[in-house]
Amino acid sequence: MLAYLLDVKTVAIIDLMSGIQICTWSNDERIDWLEMNETGKRLLFTDKSSRLQCLDIMTHETSVILNFCQCVRWVPGSDVVVAQSRDKLYVWYDLLKPIIHEIIGDQRSEMINIQRDGGKTRVVFSGGAQDIILDEMLIEFDTSMQDGDLRR
Repeated sequence: MLAYLLDVKTVAIIDLMSGIQICTWSNDERIDWLEMNETGKRLLFTDKSSRLQCLDIMTHETSVILNFCQCVRWVPGSDVVVAQSRDKLYVWYDLLKPIIHEIIGDQRSEMINIQRDGGKTRVVFSGGAQDIILDEMLIEFDTSMQDGDLRR
């Protein structure tokens, strides 16, 4: 699967194996950033208003999951979303309800990386803010349920 912009407000998603266009979807405002999850089932994007939205590719339904988003990333190898809004870090192990962490440190600190190593997943910040350790059990559980990989 590949997602790309047809124009500043329209996303197209194609299946590279078959060459078939799966869907097109239009937003009300200019899309600034987009990224699909590893399974190709969901697409995250931010728009001109800094809203973070999630598009379910199969149902073509979209929802705003955060109204002001500075930075967002999928946790590598999972279907978990991590996003920053000002001094809070939102973690969606389940897209219906985020867990919110306070970012401790410099108020201008920004999320710069997500590291997965040795059974730990940490969100790294600039500006001296403390790293936030994510719950590895929730990451693996949610991802295995989403992927249908119960052996994981």
